[in-house]
Amino acid sequence: MQVKKKRFSEEIAHAVQQKIADLGLQEGDKLPSHASLAKELNVSVPSLREGLQMLATLGILTINHGVGTIVAKPSVSNYLRILDTVLQAKAPEGREYLEICQILQPRVVAQVAEQGGRVLELPDSLKRLEEAAAKQDVEEFISENLRFHGQLYRLGDNTVVAEILNIVNKLLFAQPYLRMNVSSNMETIIDYYRTLLEVLVKKDAQAAEQAIKDYLALLEQPQMMSLVYDTFCTGSIGGSFYSAGREICRILHAHGISIESEPSGGGIENVQLTAEGKAVLGLTQSEVAFHAYMGEGPFFEPHEQIRAVCGAQSLDLWIVAREGSRIGCIPDLRGKRIAMGAIGGESGMIAKAILQAYGIKDGDFRPFYLSISNAVQGMRSAEIDLIFYLSNGPGSALADLSEEGSIKILSIDPDLVIPVLEIHPYWQLSTINKNVWAPLTEDVITLRTSTLLITHKAVPHQLIKRIVAVIMEHAGEISFEYSDGVKFGVESALQGISIPLHSGAEEYFRERGLLDD
Repeated sequence: MQVKKKRFSEEIAHAVQQKIADLGLQEGDKLPSHASLAKELNVSVPSLREGLQMLATLGILTINHGVGTIVAKPSVSNYLRILDTVLQAKAPEGREYLEICQILQPRVVAQVAEQGGRVLELPDSLKRLEEAAAKQDVEEFISENLRFHGQLYRLGDNTVVAEILNIVNKLLFAQPYLRMNVSSNMETIIDYYRTLLEVLVKKDAQAAEQAIKDYLALLEQPQMMSLVYDTFCTGSIGGSFYSAGREICRILHAHGISIESEPSGGGIENVQLTAEGKAVLGLTQSEVAFHAYMGEGPFFEPHEQIRAVCGAQSLDLWIVAREGSRIGCIPDLRGKRIAMGAIGGESGMIAKAILQAYGIKDGDFRPFYLSISNAVQGMRSAEIDLIFYLSNGPGSALADLSEEGSIKILSIDPDLVIPVLEIHPYWQLSTINKNVWAPLTEDVITLRTSTLLITHKAVPHQLIKRIVAVIMEHAGEISFEYSDGVKFGVESALQGISIPLHSGAEEYFRERGLLDD
């Protein structure tokens, strides 16, 4: 391996440092003249000056023209000034700086709390932040925010960490998306800081960590957030997830939480979008959430960043055959054109499991992966013979289809699917009561899966706690046209929880005695 040679100026700088050590020079002492140093080191005066300038940049020397070169006391800030310059030139994404803050800042504030909760100038800085927010002066707010954090870091008594965080913060707040985030959330940031000061005084290290994590989570939210807490990923239009998502958004809107529902491919895609921070909330199945968290099944890596908010309504598998397709039972599906559900949904997983239980293998039928609205359109045009559809009722798409022509809902044989349930413990046998929907003439035996409302672990603690409170306390206002499944509410709040709860949800349920301490 070839060793990179030092530049000549670096060698001179090293020689000068050795000279300072040999002479025993201390802070404030004067070095020999440039001419005598150059002669002693056998270099030219211009080359010597290059080496001296390098040491001056590091804070080891102070060059005063007309006075001489003085030995200085280098500070960590001087050493890290070069890092600051390099990082600005490299210009990595703000995400990299945020990750550094997420690692170091909680440790710093915990240390401050443990050392006695000193706050010193922080209240005055907070007051100036409040004044900047009142004037909607974003530049002044960001500038004071940097000072607030600089004072906070110094209280941690680790100079190196403090200086690194100061540099990282400055680079972080140079990111345009972050400045937009701050401009929309100045009051929220101030609220987090008020909480932080309170818990620092109380010497509560754990609460201090949580307060700074909530603040950093706010910074992590995407630019589109503004005053809207991103999107709530539901399922395909016309499906049960989609209608449930719209209802939940309506209730949240009515109680001051701005969030929009957005269609997706279903439970699997909703996990991906939530895990990537592209959606604040998502609806998915319990088993899908579990496999995602563990990195199993359709997921290639663990999605340990997802968290449960609460249990949602369960979903039944509706097996819908077109009249005239000569399908009277599951064995008749060989050679048929089957809509298995949208790509990214769990309908296809359950459908395949049922077909395999009946001995129907891949190649014995023609699968189509379609949203429910497209599947219904395919059935209208006689291009689809049967639809597998997870829902807590027929939904608007099937309801419209039934009004246009005859369809039939198939039952499964409970004995045949017992091995399926042993492999998939989050699925259960279910009965769709004939009274649920007028076109049904008899009860239907099928499979049911529990569902979850999920979020990202970095979504602020207080926001999720507030969302859970609104859903639980106004569950009766969430309207479902068909209600044979388990609804939202306290009774189903913790059903099917297959991944860790978000801290905000956990606190809400503990305070109401639904979780043991």
